[in-house]
Amino acid sequence: MKDVARLDSALCVKTMRPTFLNLLSSAECVIETKTELTHRNFLSWLLMREIKVKCVFISEDVDEELGVQYMKTQGSVVNTIIREACRPTTTPPIHFGLETIKEACHYGNLTCLQYFGISVPFLIEILSRCPVLQELHVQTLKSTTDKLTLPNCISLTDLRVYGDVRILQSIISVSPNLQKFSFQGNLNDVTLTEIAEKCRKLRFLGLLNTSRSKPAIVSLTSLCTEIVNLDLSYTTVSDEVIESVAVNLKHLRRLNLQNCCRLTNAALHSLATHRASTLQMLWLCNYSHVTSANNITSDAIIALKSAVPTLHVYGQLALSSHKSVTMTLSDCEVYTVLIIGGSVRNVLPVASQCPNLAIVYILDDNFTNAIETNVAAMAEIARCCPRLHTIIVRKEDLHAMKKAVATIARCITVTSCCACLNANLQDFSV
Repeated sequence: MKDVARLDSALCVKTMRPTFLNLLSSAECVIETKTELTHRNFLSWLLMREIKVKCVFISEDVDEELGVQYMKTQGSVVNTIIREACRPTTTPPIHFGLETIKEACHYGNLTCLQYFGISVPFLIEILSRCPVLQELHVQTLKSTTDKLTLPNCISLTDLRVYGDVRILQSIISVSPNLQKFSFQGNLNDVTLTEIAEKCRKLRFLGLLNTSRSKPAIVSLTSLCTEIVNLDLSYTTVSDEVIESVAVNLKHLRRLNLQNCCRLTNAALHSLATHRASTLQMLWLCNYSHVTSANNITSDAIIALKSAVPTLHVYGQLALSSHKSVTMTLSDCEVYTVLIIGGSVRNVLPVASQCPNLAIVYILDDNFTNAIETNVAAMAEIARCCPRLHTIIVRKEDLHAMKKAVATIARCITVTSCCACLNANLQDFSV
């Protein structure tokens, strides 16, 4: 940054314009992109230059003293705070960044807070001080009381909670305008019914990893009829539940059914019958070549796509290193994600038959040691799959894969992060 500033200053002497640093320090300049408050030197530089930022990321390395000082001088501009989730082996105190966030809350301007590991008293304090808070993503420490007294959260429209159901119930009871809601944890039928009764304005609902009864979910879909995006991934929903979804949610555009192992072709038939006019995206995990436990066939997906020609179906095919695969024409139409073990050369026979592949996850124990062979294989895979945009490998194979992909003409992202395999419907517009 200092080198860039020096070059910019030298150029500005010739062009007679304000320097980059002067522009940053001007009263009118506010940085809107996420800015990380980490090391002491960087925070000191922000303070010295009086640089204003709207979105703040607080990591474990934050200098608490300077963070508080920054919020005292520029905190009125900050409207978004994202606090890094604590790692299991973290050595700093679990409440790092707490004083910095408290100072920011004094202005009452926060519209978004993401805080994983927040204590219940501090959550209550934030909700009391920030009446314009619109987006809250929290994982709370366990509450010792069944009922919490919270202030009204009229502005809150986006809520994501992990863990304690009692915290969830308390927030919902004072948030009449929720439009986006996601919960991950052990959600009981009583709470689900309460959500249905109090959150009639919901347009996104995420129930990840929950195992609830059919009547509770059916009741929810019959009351929250404005839902546009629905995430039921990793749940035990049945065909009857999907039929209720298809019949009642007349505005449904995006549906995530990844790893819903109890569903059969009947679920897709319900979607084709009742939601052909609105459904745009569907996420499935189709492991029919690996296990017979999956009851949704590729032919049923093709039938659904015939009923809804504009539908985008995202399917995943997982193959172990010892599986031989015979792909059918319908398979080629379905799979957009391929997860495969063994040599990268094993990908080629499958990829050559799946032109719609967008993501490939390669678990190759010998990738780095066979780099020359893999360069040629990756070039052929890219040629066969014109829509391929992401390749996921193990962390130790990142450098070798990037070297292999460097020979390919178009841009392909290489990463060790598996997050792109999971659809986050909360990020889609409603």
